[in-house]
Amino acid sequence: QLLRQLGGDGVSFRTGPLPDPSEAASPRAVALCCSDMRELPERILGSAFGPISTLQSAGALLTPTMEASIRYALATTDARVLVVLGHLRCRLLEHCWAGRPRPFVLEDLLEPAFQEARRIPGGNLDDVVEVTARYNARRARDLAQSLRSSLGRDVAVVVAIYDDVEHRVTLSAADDGSRVPQ
Repeated sequence: QLLRQLGGDGVSFRTGPLPDPSEAASPRAVALCCSDMRELPERILGSAFGPISTLQSAGALLTPTMEASIRYALATTDARVLVVLGHLRCRLLEHCWAGRPRPFVLEDLLEPAFQEARRIPGGNLDDVVEVTARYNARRARDLAQSLRSSLGRDVAVVVAIYDDVEHRVTLSAADDGSRVPQ
């Protein structure tokens, strides 16, 4: 029925030849984003990082699959920046922070960040989003450091938190609590 709503079987959304991948600019950044982002990561981050290779997972969590994808993205591009992009009002984090059942496969990835967020006086969902992004960014930084010799370059890890109401991004270093609104 969905195919019929879209115009029938065999609908093609490609209107012309696909661009030659060899002519595309190599991504200068890899972004690990939440799968329920309401805005395209490329639009959120704008031209701050240049072309971006985007990877998405629930809650922008660094799962084993995402780790492998980041390894691949860094090995096959010239990216020198890895952005962990969280967003306020994340549905997964809101669901879990409210005490609802957590997806079993994500429990080990959520609990350390949630423990840290519980130590914040008056901690709320926005704190959970930031703490979760920082936790995953620290793990991503360790991954990037372990790849330094095989890549032949350093990769900086940046935390970005997007506020979809204010349309504002706050950037900070993975291991730094300072915030730089953009």
